[in-house]
Amino acid sequence: MERFNQNLLTIGQLQQLTGTHIKSLRYYEKVGVLIPVYIDPDSRYRYYSLSQVHLVFVIQAAIELGIPLKTLNKFLSDEHSSINLNDFLDYGKKIAEEKIKLIETQFALMNDLRASLNLSKQLSNGAFRITESARTYYVSPFEGELNNQTAYAALGAFAKTITEAKGHYGLEVGMVYINSNNSISSYLFFDCLDSKPVSELPHLIINEQRYTINEGNLTDQQVKQFINEKHAQLTFKTEQIDEQLDLTNPTYHLKYTEGEANFKLILP
Repeated sequence: MERFNQNLLTIGQLQQLTGTHIKSLRYYEKVGVLIPVYIDPDSRYRYYSLSQVHLVFVIQAAIELGIPLKTLNKFLSDEHSSINLNDFLDYGKKIAEEKIKLIETQFALMNDLRASLNLSKQLSNGAFRITESARTYYVSPFEGELNNQTAYAALGAFAKTITEAKGHYGLEVGMVYINSNNSISSYLFFDCLDSKPVSELPHLIINEQRYTINEGNLTDQQVKQFINEKHAQLTFKTEQIDEQLDLTNPTYHLKYTEGEANFKLILP
């Protein structure tokens, strides 16, 4: 048996080759994904094959990807003498692609937050104009004030509806007022992150548009009065993101059009 052991790796050697702590290697054995090739009946020393170095790397990849270790068992043979690398790599790639997409989404949200912060800094010097590229928003009809429990509950239900429909939304959220034929309708909105909006969800498509940005700590009725005075077709009321964000007393700004607005409201 001593000659047999000479062709195997001790747990210390496996640790050196993989850079994995011995406690971790023992844990992998405990959960059943790294079974020693041989256990000395007298000393209880564990011995591993050189091929199990690759298995440890597979285990490490699974951990990095957030794959539960017990999931690896479906890629291992019943005797743990082999692993189907092709199936594992296909599965790992799928998980990795999902994580990359999630990271890209979070990165886009951070960029949106930075853009909102820069807008607030600019607003501190007074009203100004911007031109935005084409944007799409998910919308839901709503009448009333934005900063109360009724609106919060409606926003929560709206977010759930978007998620259940497999849609994705960003950080820009608030109310949009549409002035058509001297009649003002209002909607809660979320910024749409989908390249193509979910067709069964109401959404607002706006082509490249020029807006004026102004402070907007106004009530619902004051906003409507403001819209009538400015003859604004589109008016967004959005929470202002300041560098030192007040978590207890939100402030708002208005983003509104002057002149003709180029948009399309889709209400399935």
